[in-house]
Amino acid sequence: DQPSPPAATKCERKSAPPGVAARFGLAEGTTLLRLAEPGPPQPLLIGRFGPPTVPIGALDAESFAAVVVPPDGASEPWAGQVAVPIQVCRSPAAG
Repeated sequence: DQPSPPAATKCERKSAPPGVAARFGLAEGTTLLRLAEPGPPQPLLIGRFGPPTVPIGALDAESFAAVVVPPDGASEPWAGQVAVPIQVCRSPAAG
């Protein structure tokens, strides 16, 4: 299954200077992610109370991967990190 963002979804490109990983927030709800440029799959790291260091899968440029963050009441947000530029898409309901 290859999810694709609905028409109302807000997408943005996240990148960082060469040699520095792209870091982005992961809000509660579903976030769709894919690599912004063709290339080999890249690991997606997540973290919450420190830098993103936990690998949860790989992203590629061919299809979106859905990351679901359940509500839990904690005030500290989740963060994701990928070594190359990516597209981050959130539905309007995600906040």
